[in-house]
Amino acid sequence: MTSRKTALPGLAKPGDPTDSQALLGDLLSLIEKARETAAQAMNSALTLLYWHIGQRIRSEVLAGARADYGEQMVSTVSRQLTLEYGHSFGEKNLRHMMRFAEVFNDPAIVFESALAAFKDVANALPRSAQPKAQT
Repeated sequence: MTSRKTALPGLAKPGDPTDSQALLGDLLSLIEKARETAAQAMNSALTLLYWHIGQRIRSEVLAGARADYGEQMVSTVSRQLTLEYGHSFGEKNLRHMMRFAEVFNDPAIVFESALAAFKDVANALPRSAQPKAQT
């Protein structure tokens, strides 16, 4: 089978340097937009994750109602998570997550913020990439 290289009316001929520059520019723009969108989605997901971790640890520590028990629990969980997932889950960071969950103790606020960010991400996607509504 032979390939035809015919230009459509109003478009540059295939192989025209201006055509390839325009294509490259469009592709670079798509890639950068996708990177930004992915970063926003990841930030929202991590925010929810950190809130959930902080909330879960807080509920365990408060259920124990003993300061030394809570200290030991955070330290133990931190060591285990650090072994599995790295230093992002060190004791200091877990305490930040707990503080985050304490300050934003209403889950609706956290979820609304994350949902708004996810909606922004979805709206940034090309229409062909968005899921179809189910009927």
